[in-house]
Amino acid sequence: MNRYLFLCGLKSCGKTSAGRHLDQSLNDSVFIDLDDVLLEESKEKNISTLYKMMGENMFRKYESEIFNKVINVCNENWHEKLIIIALGGGSCNSPDILNNANKIGRTVYIWCHEKILYGRYMKNGFPQYLSEEKDICNKRAKFHDIYKKRDGIYSSKCQFMLKSDAKSVDEISKEIAVIIGKN
Repeated sequence: MNRYLFLCGLKSCGKTSAGRHLDQSLNDSVFIDLDDVLLEESKEKNISTLYKMMGENMFRKYESEIFNKVINVCNENWHEKLIIIALGGGSCNSPDILNNANKIGRTVYIWCHEKILYGRYMKNGFPQYLSEEKDICNKRAKFHDIYKKRDGIYSSKCQFMLKSDAKSVDEISKEIAVIIGKN
């Protein structure tokens, strides 16, 4: 059995919800949200604050360090369990993370249409890289550029892709279960 399953994709695509749901439906798994670990380790309240405080380069370095620490803890503590890890939405900007994830496990890109993601951001709050842009046209254009870049990286680097647009969390987690042979 391949012990590691990495859920990848942009912020608000459904990685955490699907990962938690999948974990609850299995008897032999552990779910970890990398963003939660980043916050716990840093003592910050949200990723946007941490990102803003550290800046892009330091944040990505810190994210890679925490990723490696999580893998070490998992290797020490859960030998027989499936480890489901939701990566941060910008983890594709930390090349070591996706490269290492592909070496030790399966990577699933949870794809969501750009318009749907943008709508979720408008409803639930924008990621740090968009939050300070006041002009709505500039914000939309910047998001489009980042979406295209990250979509290209996740599409080319992840081993599997599933579309989450009109699907429930239950449907998404069932598709992931099929991918990993737990259906």
